[in-house]
Amino acid sequence: MTLTRLFKITIAIFAILILGVLGGFATSVGAEEIPEGSLLAHISSDNETTYFTDYNEGINYASTNGGTLKLLVDREDYASMLLIGASYGDFTFDLNGHALENAYFVTTIYKLTVIDSSEDKTGYINTGAYACSVQSEYGSLIFDGVSFVGGVYAFDGLVKFSNSTLNASQIRATDGSVLLDNITVEEHGLYLHMQTHESRNIKLQEATINGKLALLLEISALDYAPVSILLDEGYAFYKDGEVIYGGTRTISGVTTVSHSHDDENVISMPYGTGHTEANECGVITSDNPTIHDHEINEEFNCEFCALPFPFLVKHGENSVYMIDAKQVSEYIHNLGEDLEIIVLSDYIDYMSSLECFGENNITLDLNGNELGLGAVYTSSGSTLVIKDSSEEQTGVLLAERINYSIVIGYGTVIFESGTVKGIFDLSGDETNEAHLIFNGGKIESPFGIIFYDYVKVEINGGIIDSESSVFESNGRGDLYEIIVRGGVFPSGFDVAGLIDCTIGKCIKSNGDCTIKLYTLDGGIIEDNSLGYVGPCFVSHSCGVITSDGTTHTGVCETCDVTYLYGEHVSSGAKPSDTDSSLHIDFCGYCSYEISSEAHFGGTATCIQKAVCESCEVEYGNYNYDNHESTETYFTSGFGPNHILAYECCRTVKLDEPHYGGEATCTEQAICEFCNVAYGAEPEGHKYDNGCDTTCNVCSDTREIEHTYDISGVCSVCGDTNGPNGDTPNGDTPNENTPNENKPNENKPNENTPNEDTPKKMGTGVVALICIGSALALGGGGFSLYWFVLRKKK
Repeated sequence: MTLTRLFKITIAIFAILILGVLGGFATSVGAEEIPEGSLLAHISSDNETTYFTDYNEGINYASTNGGTLKLLVDREDYASMLLIGASYGDFTFDLNGHALENAYFVTTIYKLTVIDSSEDKTGYINTGAYACSVQSEYGSLIFDGVSFVGGVYAFDGLVKFSNSTLNASQIRATDGSVLLDNITVEEHGLYLHMQTHESRNIKLQEATINGKLALLLEISALDYAPVSILLDEGYAFYKDGEVIYGGTRTISGVTTVSHSHDDENVISMPYGTGHTEANECGVITSDNPTIHDHEINEEFNCEFCALPFPFLVKHGENSVYMIDAKQVSEYIHNLGEDLEIIVLSDYIDYMSSLECFGENNITLDLNGNELGLGAVYTSSGSTLVIKDSSEEQTGVLLAERINYSIVIGYGTVIFESGTVKGIFDLSGDETNEAHLIFNGGKIESPFGIIFYDYVKVEINGGIIDSESSVFESNGRGDLYEIIVRGGVFPSGFDVAGLIDCTIGKCIKSNGDCTIKLYTLDGGIIEDNSLGYVGPCFVSHSCGVITSDGTTHTGVCETCDVTYLYGEHVSSGAKPSDTDSSLHIDFCGYCSYEISSEAHFGGTATCIQKAVCESCEVEYGNYNYDNHESTETYFTSGFGPNHILAYECCRTVKLDEPHYGGEATCTEQAICEFCNVAYGAEPEGHKYDNGCDTTCNVCSDTREIEHTYDISGVCSVCGDTNGPNGDTPNGDTPNENTPNENKPNENKPNENTPNEDTPKKMGTGVVALICIGSALALGGGGFSLYWFVLRKKK
């Protein structure tokens, strides 16, 4: 709890306690007897009535004893404010059909209920500018069935209006809650000001709105709070048969009606820094909603929730859309880099300001739109450029009233184009001079430019349309400087008044020289009383400017006044017309060549020349060793080489033959670098003949079928293991070929040796014989091995 709030509570309690010592006379009699002069009647829980002739005593009695305190007469035109407070306990205050003027209700930890028990409800309350209030989170202030004009402040606790009429009323809440149930808003409207850390502190359940319902949303937990936070479940705003929701700050001529929610019909609702899902009427579907980022469309609104984004902040490669000036100020505060603020649509909010603080350059582009703010602030070290980039330059920077300051500069403000309807207010200090450079555009205000000490104003062009004076000084004349080089000024502006005094280091006169006024088309106006309507200059005769390389000097031949004197002033480096490698800086007054130097800085790449840091022109050659892109592979397709080139400039980095990989009988080799097949086309496997199963090159094996003749010999390779052509009828088994159905009893089984049948020589025995023969016969032995074993196999 802040000290301010504690102080308010203390004052409220103290005021309530004073009621106990003030007062007049109380009489306890029957309800049918009303003593003369009675103002209030107290009815206890036992229906015992007590009358009071003093307001304060009756209020104090009700607060101590509870019950109901009835108003017996109208209280009008009273000079003193009447405090009705629940200081000791709960009680009810009944208007009883009477008017209560110049009074307010306050409670701390107790419940104070205000009603009107009359049949026709003719009673009403007018608190004026004072706000009824709840001071503690445990207290509550209830208005039921009353007509109310004035203000209510929920510091803490609960404020509730039920079945009541509100007109020209203001309801404010910080940490407290406000509930509006079945209310009627009349002609002059209801203003709801939410200033809290909670998102649902003011709730509107049902209302008939015949006037204006204005919502001032100031919720620190959310950058933006939609109208739906005012709606309770089952109610919505309707106007002309349509639901009004989301993004509405002022609602007029609408009615809240009961309805049911359809979970299938959901919309996107602005909420916090993004948007969330809500029912079609605007009531948010969750107490802890999921926040989605905004997506900006061509009209600079969120594509889903229609929230307008009137500002675009650009810095570096970043572009950020903003919903209000406060968000812009918070974003750019101490950003530490140059930036541009572009106004995307009309934005009027005189409660907020644009704060351009920090030692950086900030450009405010009105972009053909109206921007209404309380003020635009600049700080020492910052530079603010105001311009209008639209083709017709219709952008306007507005103050709330035309005689209000709109730009308060402590750094440098450069006005280029557009219109400012307000006053430039400048003030510097000993270390930081306030500087206004007026190059173009228009200022519309009663005073034009107001300045204090340590200020420099340069007017090079533009229009100043002021009602009384162009300059209004509130400082000491020796601590500011005004330089007028051109511009259009209002009729009646006292030119001589400026010329007779020193108006800058650049223009001086002793009064002997002619003052020439020009129209916009260049014609001369002889009558000085007309004031400025075009550029105005002191016409020194035949002034000759000389230069010693450090300063420039001009002496008027008529008045012998040195009208130009001082160091050269840079006009900015510009590329030389004769040498592309140089840039030259000329004096802005005498055109003396201050300096000439080679371009410098910047970095050249393979496709971009270096850009000079001074004059921002391209110079030099391309640097083909500094590439802007990553490498991209370009293979040669069917060629013998692969090529690697830079994507940015197509410069070849590598050109070499394919390498690596291993070719086979059926596949080409694959390059290890670029993964492309290369080399000779594969010739296939090599075999001795059509029945050879093993490739002579890669030893790959295959399955074959021999072509046997009638004698069992393969006609391709000579293999003799085929069927014998001399075999008798197939039904009679051969001696060596057992009949499957009728085995030969005399033929020994292959697995059962017959004593009468010689044993076949095993493969192992044959192999030993062959090896032995090979060893014995030498080279001939190898032939015997090959024929018997290898080919036989």
